[in-house]
Formats: sequence, structure tokens, C-alpha cells
Amino acid sequence: MDDLKTRLGNVGGFDPLAELCGEAYLRICQMDREIERLNKSLLYEEARTGRMGTHAPGCWKWGPSHYECALRHIKTLEGNQNV
Repeated sequence: MDDLKTRLGNVGGFDPLAELCGEAYLRICQMDREIERLNKSLLYEEARTGRMGTHAPGCWKWGPSHYECALRHIKTLEGNQNV
């Protein structure tokens, strides 16, 4: 891919084909940056979701990884209302 980008980037002049190659080169560079950004986001997400969870009183407020904790909290609240 880098070789293609280098060859496309080195084409110059006023030739319409050269202009098209230049545009293709710019698009490839944009796509490379977007792929790099998405890969970084994916690595962050994988690291975040792969962690061992921690639990504590009130952990149901901490977000989606504590969904089961939130359900238990709701059941506890419902049980207290029936008393």
C-alpha cells in the first residue's frame, strides 16, 4: 500500500490522469488515518470490556458492565415497597 501511495504521490503535471492519481493518493491517506483511528478505538474498547469487573455498594450506577447489579438493586427496591 505504501508503494502505491508513493507512486501516486509522485505523479505531477497538468495531466488529468495525474490529477486523478493525486486525488486517489489523498483519499488513500484519509482512509489510512481513519483506519488507524478506528483501530485505536477498537483496542481501547477491547481493553475496556475485557477487564475484570469490580463490585461495591452502588456499583449499579457505574454503567453497562453492572447491568446485573442494577437488576438486583431494582429487585431489592421492589421488595422494600412490598413490606
